[in-house]
Order: sequence, then C-alpha cells, then structure tokens
Amino acid sequence: MATPRRIVLFELDEAPPPPINVQCVVGGWVKFKILLTTALRDDSATVLAEAVTFNPEVNLTLHTDSSWLKEAKSRLGFSGTTEDLMRFLGVSRRLADIRFISSDDELVSTAQDFVKQWAEEMRKAGQVVADRMHSFESPTFVRPPAFPAERVRVRDLSARVTIRETGPIQWEMRRGDIAKYILKNLTDGTSRTFVTDRMTPVRRPA
Repeated sequence: MATPRRIVLFELDEAPPPPINVQCVVGGWVKFKILLTTALRDDSATVLAEAVTFNPEVNLTLHTDSSWLKEAKSRLGFSGTTEDLMRFLGVSRRLADIRFISSDDELVSTAQDFVKQWAEEMRKAGQVVADRMHSFESPTFVRPPAFPAERVRVRDLSARVTIRETGPIQWEMRRGDIAKYILKNLTDGTSRTFVTDRMTPVRRPA
C-alpha cells in the first residue's frame, strides 16, 4: 500500500553496543588505549578504544618427595613411573584445581597464586618466556580428587611461563546520554546510522 502512494516507510532502531571480546586469565593484564574521539556539539560523543591482552600460559610440573614416592609405590603396589602414578591417582593438571595443603590440611597456596606472582615478576622485567621454580620449606601436599584419602607430598614445582600477547582489539564506546541510531529504508533496504544525544527529538537526517 505504501509504494503506489509514493510513501516511503522507515524503521528506526538504536544500535546495540558492540561486543567486547577482551579475555584475561588469572595473572594476565590488559593495556588500554584511547585512539579517537568524535565531537557532537562540542561534547565527546563516541570514543574508539583499543585493548591488548597479555595472558600467561603455564606448563607446570609437580616434583614429588622421594621418600613419599617410595612409600606410596610400595603401599599401592605400583611399579610404574612417577608420572604414571600421578595419573593413576588423578592429580589434576588444571591450574585452577591444584591446591597445596599443609600436614594439618590447611590451605598453603594454590597454583594460581604462583602464576600471578611469576607473571607479575615477568611483567616488571619485560620478559616473554621464563622458567620458574618454587621449593616448599615444610611438608606440603596436594589431595587428588579421585583418591581423597590420599595426599601426594610435593617437594617443589617448576614451570615454563610464556606471556601470550593478543590484539589489538578495538571497539566503540559511547556516553550514556549519547545514542547511535540505525535508520532503515523499508522500501529499498538501505540503512544509515547517525549519532545524537538522547534529549533531542529524533528526526530523519537530511
């Protein structure tokens, strides 16, 4: 009905904010940068932002206490390697699951605590790849989920830490009182966008 009468129909929608895909893991950091500001009536309407992420990737190895290892193999009747024993007991390799406990079952630290410390040291030193090690001064254990009655005594741990840089990722930021609209011509399917403040009545752009 609209086309024969030379009536052009438009659809007006507010543009949704763009998704921001900035992912930072434990121990990582992000560098933000403001690249561009566009003006609207002498006010800052939109800002183009940029982010670069630096996330640690960690290859962690737990080194068991030799006396515990000998006793555990004898008690469990296990003749395989230390790595096979750790797999048999179900000792997790996920950093979020590794919790170090004392002889009294008190939490001493977690693997993620060490990752944060190492990543911060590397950030300050400007390092991208580094080898790190920590030795426990008092008896320290991890409890495997598959055998909650067992405790694996850990002498020390070592890790190769790599800081992985990702980006830059750019996105548009807008003030809360500024809106970006999409005006779509329902007759020919063309669209155009424009920015205005929310207090101003929306009119079709010239």
